Parts: sequence; structure tokens; C-alpha cells
Amino acid sequence: MPNVNHVLRRGAVYIWRRRLPAGFTEPKRQFVQISLQTKEFSTAVLLAPLVNVAFNDMIEDMLTEAITPDDVKSYLEQVVQMHLARIDAARVAESHPANSQEWRARWMQDRADAYALRLLASRGRHADLLGEDMDTLRAKGFYPPDMGRVTAALMRFSDQYWSGSGYPDPRAILNLDAISPHDADMLRAAALRAEASALEQRDRRALELASLSTPPAPHAPQASASAPQPKPDQPATHLPLQTRYSDAILDVLDRLDSDDLKAVAKSGKCPNTAERHARQRRRVMEQFVELTGKQTVAALKSEDLSHYVACLSRLPKMYNKSAKDRSI
Repeated sequence: MPNVNHVLRRGAVYIWRRRLPAGFTEPKRQFVQISLQTKEFSTAVLLAPLVNVAFNDMIEDMLTEAITPDDVKSYLEQVVQMHLARIDAARVAESHPANSQEWRARWMQDRADAYALRLLASRGRHADLLGEDMDTLRAKGFYPPDMGRVTAALMRFSDQYWSGSGYPDPRAILNLDAISPHDADMLRAAALRAEASALEQRDRRALELASLSTPPAPHAPQASASAPQPKPDQPATHLPLQTRYSDAILDVLDRLDSDDLKAVAKSGKCPNTAERHARQRRRVMEQFVELTGKQTVAALKSEDLSHYVACLSRLPKMYNKSAKDRSI
């Protein structure tokens, strides 16, 4: 007699027997068994596929109905609170930054992690930075090294969240025995968004600005009545010295462009070449300011030039290209 999946013979009658999936098993019941109520093998062959389809539909419905929107919301809220507690504990335990650059590195790492988590929640395990993502990050103050943090975070969280143990088990939180693959993907995305939300709620810069803008205590000591009070319209006697020229790099570039164009106009030459050179020079200097973070000439150091040259070799080919040029 040829073999048919899940069909067995008990005595003279054929039966259908199949193991229950993980999560539905009980200590004394690991199989579902029903009688096909026929002694004819040809009839059992026809009935078995119908029973298989009915069983698969039943299991899928049971798994899918186990997760509701309220369950996802509850899971999301609980995971957010867990990550907030973890972040707060880590902030208390971390050492004080040695300088502003180290503080900014920690801040940008948190922001890069949050952005990577939301990309993975939206696009799945193999999410990567697109040119449009780089434009968005650049508008948010991300430099090329910061974008590298996002790429590294995508790889790290992808391995962590798809390993099966990188985030809180929704079955334990929601008291469920089994979760369908579709619901598992949905809850994984919720866990990714939850960690991103926790990082955004504990944004270092936002918390710092909030502390700096805290209003003074309401019971501030009052000035003595006998102390001389300045007149509202009395001009200030000590004004800050104002320099004639700004040392901002782009301001210096404006003056240089203006002088070049005046010299060309005075010589009677065609200004097209000078204007083209001025545009090219401006693009280079704007890129230099973006990559080094230095805004003024006085702040420049020799290592800034080395850093700029090193960054040029690491920039993606589509960096600063228009949407039209990216497709070329």
C-alpha cells in the first residue's frame, strides 16, 4: 500500500493523525486523531487532503485571533517602559563625558540607534540606507561619520532582533501560548518602535535644553530699596566690541567671491569663468564645513584638513548628488 501523509490504518478502518504545532501541545495530548470512517484506501486518499486543509485553517485562525490591536498596544507600552528604565539606569552608571565631542558622540549614537530601529521596523531585516535617507539625516545634522553609526546600528539590531532572543518575548508579556509568524513579525516591529521611542524620549539634547531653560526659583531675593535702580532708557556703558569683518568661513568666501568678480569686471573679461569657479569653490567649502564641523577660520587646525581628506575617501558615490544624478 502506498504511503499517504497523516493517514494510517487501525484495524480495518483508516484514520487521520497529525501532531499539534508547538505551543498547543499538552502533556497528555500531542496529536490530533480522527477516523476517516472508511475501509477503502481510495476513499481515504480523497479524504486526507480535505482534512489537512481544514486542520491548517483551524490552526491559522487560532493563532491569528490570539493577537488583537489592544494586545499590540499593551506590548508596545510595556516594552517602552522597560527600555526607559534600562536607559535611565545606564545614564546613571555611565561616566561623565571628558569633553563636548564625547558628549556629542553619545548623543549621535542614541539618535543613530533610534533611526536604525525605525528603519528596521518599517522595511524589515535587510533595511539599508537609501540616498533619500542620507538627505534626511543630513538635514537633521548627521555628518558622514554619524551616518556610519546608523549603518552599523542597522547591522547590530538586525542580528539582535531576528535572533529570537533580542527583545522581550511577547508570549510572556501577553500570556500567550503560541504566536503565528505574521503576528511575530508585527510584534517584532512593535518592539523595534518601542526601543526607538524610548531613545527619543530620553534624547540627551532635549533633556539638556529643558534643564537649561528651567525658570528661576519663585522666591528669589529682592533687591534692596536703597540700591540705585538703572533707568529703563539709560544706554549701556559697556558694549561688546564689534569687529569689522566676520571670520566665519562662508562669510570670508563671500568677500573673496565679491573681490574676484570686481576684479574681473574691472579687467573687462567675461565673468562666466569666474562665476563657475566661484560656484565650485563654494561647494567645496560648504562640504568642508559640513565634514569638519568648523564654522570659523579661527577654529581651524591642521588636523581638520587631514580629517577632511580622509572623509572624502569614505563618502558614498551618491553623496550630495541630485535625485536626477543618482540614477546615472
